Amino acid sequence: MTRIAHISDIHFGRIAYANDAQIDIVQALIDDINAASVDLVVVSGDLTQRAFGHQFRAA
Repeated sequence: MTRIAHISDIHFGRIAYANDAQIDIVQALIDDINAASVDLVVVSGDLTQRAFGHQFRAA
């Protein structure tokens, strides 16, 4: 069976500069996905807040 994680509307860059809380949240999400032995991660919706280059790099 294939395990799929679906993440939607991440909106990287909503706050101009990442703070420790944002970094902790993203790291927790990554850790949860890795712990679940996911085969595929699907990201839908808005990846960035305003489609600026630095927001895509953060994502």
